[in-house]
Amino acid sequence: MKESLKYAAYHRRVFLGNNLYSKGAAYSAMLRRDHRDVQDKYFFLGENCIVYNLGLMVLRSGRNIYYPLLDAGANWYEVEVSREFIVEGAKEAHIILTPLTGGAIREEVMSFDGLPDREERTTRVRLTFTMKDVHTMLVHAEDVGFGEIAPSSGRTWDHVIENL
Repeated sequence: MKESLKYAAYHRRVFLGNNLYSKGAAYSAMLRRDHRDVQDKYFFLGENCIVYNLGLMVLRSGRNIYYPLLDAGANWYEVEVSREFIVEGAKEAHIILTPLTGGAIREEVMSFDGLPDREERTTRVRLTFTMKDVHTMLVHAEDVGFGEIAPSSGRTWDHVIENL
């Protein structure tokens, strides 16, 4: 078997054996390939994994709904989520953090002070979520405008969410 691996795994990372490290690597590879059957049965948490779900409260078809952005179990150093939203009415984002370990759902409000007043539904903001460490999330927002109808103001906002 070891001779076969030299040819089959040339310049590749291979895990041989039936130990916990090999099984963990195999499960991780399956999760990265989006095998929903494994994700539905198992949930992997470690010291580098975030233990909460992240989403936004958004208005869709006249109703407030929860828009999921990030699922618990992701490695903090791999987190980078970026989405664009049309801002209406109140110039703020309501970030919802739902812990897996129990406890209260946490809401963080990020205000877009100085965002120019524009016609309805012509203000677009890009939100980018990254992690500084396993307990600190960085949220960056920027006004991206709305094409030629409403050019970008170039304004940016940063928000830090700590004690996760």
